[in-house]
This record gives sequence, structure tokens and C-alpha cells, in this order.
Amino acid sequence: MNLESDLKRLKTLAYHRAEWGADLLRKIHRLPKKAKEHPDDPLLGKLRSWLLAPATLWPANLDAVGHHAVDTVRAGKRLDRETSLLLEILAESPGETTQAVVGQHEHEVQRGNYEHLIHAAHKFASKEQDLEHCDELMAEWRKVTALHRARGIQKQGPKLWMNQMQRREQAESARRLVEQAKAKGIKGSKRDYWVMGQLGLDARTDTSRLRRLLKML
Repeated sequence: MNLESDLKRLKTLAYHRAEWGADLLRKIHRLPKKAKEHPDDPLLGKLRSWLLAPATLWPANLDAVGHHAVDTVRAGKRLDRETSLLLEILAESPGETTQAVVGQHEHEVQRGNYEHLIHAAHKFASKEQDLEHCDELMAEWRKVTALHRARGIQKQGPKLWMNQMQRREQAESARRLVEQAKAKGIKGSKRDYWVMGQLGLDARTDTSRLRRLLKML
């Protein structure tokens, strides 16, 4: 476990992970030695392995969860029930082969190769259905969301996270297409409708959907 090697790994990942993911890894590595004796320290070890995996594999927003968990451990406090439960039910991070395949997919999207994303919408729907029919997983998520509701926290489930990552992929494609349109000299509303058409979005809809996508980046 070495900060330098972890940061090097982040630089190989898509979606600017080295820019927005490095701070959390630094916080983990710079925890005081006494933190190793903290009863929740093993959960941070599991979290760290997931932080080095492609973000589209994450079952939840682990960056937000991670900052909260590390700050809590640094303060010498126990993790709250929902955070502890979330990290406890978190499986081991996927193997190297899975991470390599998904990582390549993310880079393809970031480079502007978005056709496979457009034509694979049914795959996302299929994955969502698989999640919904996984009784064990959904039972655990109900435990987490029950705690969230008790604290007035917005639900963050596996299906919601998958949808968020799908939109992020689409946003990356939109950004690349806007750059391509500029290079072609396409401007104004013509550019917006061209980008929407390339993304497979209904050109009859308001361009505000495209604007919302671009604001995600």
C-alpha cells in the first residue's frame, strides 16, 4: 500500500480520476499511525481498493462516502450506522480482468467512441433488472436506505448509481461531440441539434437536456 503507486494507478483511469480522486487517497494514506488501531480501519482498506477501480463499477458514490468515513476515523470516532453497513456489505473490488475491460470501455467513451454506448442502452436496462431481482443485494440496500430515511438522507441505491454513471458516460460523449462540431464549424442551435442527433437523443426535445448533460462535467 503506497500512495505513489495508488496515484499512478489513478492516472490510468478515465473521467479525470487523477483530478478528483487523488485527495481522498491522500487522506487515507496520511492517516496517523494510531488510526490503524481504530476498529473501522479494515473498512477503509476495502474502500481504498474500490477507489482504484473504474468508477462505473462502483455500487455507490464511494468518493462522498470515503471522505466522510476517513474524516470520522481521523477524529477518532466510530462510523455512523449507515456508512458502516454500506462498507460492510461492500464486496471485494472486482478482479484485474474485469477492471481492465471496464476501464477500456470508459476510455473509449472519453475519446468519443460513443456508438457502443448508444446501441447498448438495452444492456443498461437489463443490468437494472438484474439488480432489482437480486434479493440478497436489494435486502441489504433496504437496510441502508431505511437508515437513510431515518436521518432524512436522500436514497442512493445501486440502480440510481448505475443511472448516474450512465449519464456521466453520455455527458463525456456530448463534450467530445461538441468539440467535433466546433472543428467542423457547426455553431449555435445547429450544433446542439447535431450533437443530440449523434447521441441518439430526440431532436424534437428541448436542448436543455444537452445543457444539463454538459454541466455534469
